[in-house]
Amino acid sequence: MKKEIVYGSEWLEVELPDDTVDLPAGVNATIPIPPVDTLQAVREALDNPAGMPPLEELAKRAGRVVIAFDDPTVASYAGVWEIAIREVVERLTSAGVKLDNIFSPWCQWAAQKVYPRGNCGNYR
Repeated sequence: MKKEIVYGSEWLEVELPDDTVDLPAGVNATIPIPPVDTLQAVREALDNPAGMPPLEELAKRAGRVVIAFDDPTVASYAGVWEIAIREVVERLTSAGVKLDNIFSPWCQWAAQKVYPRGNCGNYR
């Protein structure tokens, strides 16, 4: 089956198996996953970044930081945004970045929702 999917800022035509279940936009399918300690998973990911130094090491050279993340209006199977942003802000401030220099989280995907400056203070 041919299907168009969003890829970056464009649509990409892909070939999917004929038995693929195609859900309409806005339908959330429950995917059975084992219980996860989300905070611990976020910490492990930040402690062991793939192919780069840890956030704290990078932050020591940074005067200002912008946190970008995927669209929070899209369904997620874990309440990861708030947990991850809190942990990132905590690590950045612990590394010496001033809270006023951590710019508000904003939606990476098409900037559908822009969070007002100052929100980072709410994550501490």
